[in-house]
Amino acid sequence: MPSTSSIEKLLQPGSIAIVGASPRTRMGRAVIQNARRIGFKGAIYPVNPNYEEIEELACYKSLGALPQTPDCVVILVPADRVLPVLEEAGALGVKAAVVVANGFGDSRASEGAVRHSRLLAIAAQYDMAIAGPNCLGLTSFVYSVANTYTDLPPGARPGGISIISQSGGLLNAAASYVNERGGGLNYLISGGNHAVVGLHDYIEFLGDDPATRVIACIMEGVTDGQKFRQAIERVSPKKPIVILKLGRSDAGKRATFAHTGTLAGQDAAFAALFRQNGVAQAASIDDLMETSMLMASAKAPTGGRCVMLTISGGTTGLIADIGEAAGLRFPALSPETDKSLREIFKIPHALNNPIDTTGWPQLSDEGNLDRALDALLADDEVDLVAISFRLTPTDRDRKLIATLARRSNEAAKPMLFSSTVSYTAQPFRAFAPELADYPILEDLENGQRAISRLIAYGKFRNSRQTARSTSATPVTISHAAGRHSLTEFESKQLLAQHGLSVTREALATDSGMAARLAEDIGYPVALKIQSPDIPHKSEAGGVKLNIMSAEQAKAAFDEIIANARRAQPGAALDGVLVQQMVPKGLEVILGMNHDEQLGPCIIVGLGGIFVEVLKDVSLRFPPVNRSEAVDMLGELRGKALLEEFRGSPARDVDALAEMIVRFSEMVAATNGQFQAIDINPVIVGPAGQGAVIADALMIPRKA
Repeated sequence: MPSTSSIEKLLQPGSIAIVGASPRTRMGRAVIQNARRIGFKGAIYPVNPNYEEIEELACYKSLGALPQTPDCVVILVPADRVLPVLEEAGALGVKAAVVVANGFGDSRASEGAVRHSRLLAIAAQYDMAIAGPNCLGLTSFVYSVANTYTDLPPGARPGGISIISQSGGLLNAAASYVNERGGGLNYLISGGNHAVVGLHDYIEFLGDDPATRVIACIMEGVTDGQKFRQAIERVSPKKPIVILKLGRSDAGKRATFAHTGTLAGQDAAFAALFRQNGVAQAASIDDLMETSMLMASAKAPTGGRCVMLTISGGTTGLIADIGEAAGLRFPALSPETDKSLREIFKIPHALNNPIDTTGWPQLSDEGNLDRALDALLADDEVDLVAISFRLTPTDRDRKLIATLARRSNEAAKPMLFSSTVSYTAQPFRAFAPELADYPILEDLENGQRAISRLIAYGKFRNSRQTARSTSATPVTISHAAGRHSLTEFESKQLLAQHGLSVTREALATDSGMAARLAEDIGYPVALKIQSPDIPHKSEAGGVKLNIMSAEQAKAAFDEIIANARRAQPGAALDGVLVQQMVPKGLEVILGMNHDEQLGPCIIVGLGGIFVEVLKDVSLRFPPVNRSEAVDMLGELRGKALLEEFRGSPARDVDALAEMIVRFSEMVAATNGQFQAIDINPVIVGPAGQGAVIADALMIPRKA
């Protein structure tokens, strides 16, 4: 992992050298031309033994011939010549490099893997921050840095959006979108393979960069999932992160591996990480950049109650339909606000939200908009105000947008504009360049999704003020090492030690002991085989339910042992678990899966068809607090079953949420020791009667 100072040399170099510069190729000239075009103030050194001069700059035969050691070397030579250049640069004390060539970890050929390993060794030996390989380079319009050969967006405005992308083509597309819409750009980072400087390193750097207001990522995978997760958790409370995650489909995952040599990972785990940390997950380039542009220029609201105004009844219906799909809430207006707006717009009937002002004259009459905004700002039940109609490059629209921009700067609440149709923002900005910094959303669909994400980020930021601690005292489970699985008895003992409620039970080693334990626990009881080699007890004939007497307990013990020996002759048998029969209740599944990239992820879902068929689960990374546990339950499609439903009583959600919290703390404390934990079922009783674990299985991770 390169040091922070080396990464600074990569992203804010004071001088650069271009190895492979040439007057004969576009790429060979482009880095020099871009650096000059963007106003780079440091020294630029072309390096090529075949030329004396390139682009009116003295050209040097080698890095060793330079008059000073450059901060960063841009390497334009083919893959088979890259490593000697890096060796020379490292020996001279160069701390940063950009490797353009492919043919390293992205290659399926054996020599690619060899080059990749050697590149990592050089970076580690010399503490060198290397961008790429297989990248376009880096640009900052704020800091006037260009270590790239790609075409820069013409006339780009310096601003607060920084974009990181493994794909060079999509990076260019995203930058063009922002530029054409009049947004302001800071860093454009083409990460390529992320062999040395990973996505997490760039996120950490931009998190501390005062000129970056929002971080937009186009990611295909991560090279170090744990560090990526840590970067997300550290940076997201400081500034918004918006991510377009590629490789969600099976076909997408195959294409991603071929392109970058990284794994796409489990999409559900990434989505859970993003949701838990206020990261907006986009579905397209337009979606990514619309959300990023809004977050870079608008305040995050303190709540999610929206009021939207328009000039047509049909538009209010469209806004409501699209807004509901985007997750927006349009609550009814308070009587006071309703009365004020009706008087302003001269409307005789009660208003709905979204609000039809019944036409342009009412909205644009002198002073009407200011008075309406005053009424909405004074209403504590309104968190965000937006106006929507078809934007046109006219003085009428310029005046209205100027009023919104002025009031937005003055107010604590965000005040936004969303055009009802696409391709209107660019001509309007060309007509009214003085309003370039005001957030204008391009259309209703992308616009309302962006508003929903702005609201979600505001909620996340507010929740972080009383956030859970992400630290946990490590616990080592010594008897898990080398085991294929823990028995139910061992698993539940461990869960009970961490404060989770489990059934009353004890382990019997002979039939007489089983009968005595059954008497002590109280009938009815269940008997279950306990063997680390038989994780699926029912399939081996190892479970007997509703045992009602000592004689039945003895017979059940003998039958279970006989069945287990027939089903798996070589299995180690610890004995038979004698367990209380739990009264019927709602069955819930609670578990953990160790994601190959991001680490342990906890899962909660309703039992039966909801998990088996509908895959109705919610995921989070541990530990979680009670509010997050309740949010997990609220995300389930079958959540109505937790409430009073068709004669069934409301369930003890408080007890279930507490169990989720304690389980997440145990998972955090045992981080990395288990591959999977399956608590199935948790029986949730009626409100006030608790939740109890009826069965559990823990599978340790292999070393």
